[in-house]
Amino acid sequence: SKKPAEITVTSKKGDKEDHVYGIFKLEGDTLTICGVEGEKASDRPTEFKTTKDNKAMILILKKKK
Repeated sequence: SKKPAEITVTSKKGDKEDHVYGIFKLEGDTLTICGVEGEKASDRPTEFKTTKDNKAMILILKKKK
């Protein structure tokens, strides 16, 4: 129900868990994810934009036709 929609990816290495907090949008055959490694959910980006300061990454996936 949130706009933009949110996603959290968790990876575990031994006893340590790493989190990527992100947002995503699906437009036709294209999925766009913007995320940032962080300690807390409040680190989540609020827009699909990267800068040197926010250390966000953008991943764009397109369905193969």
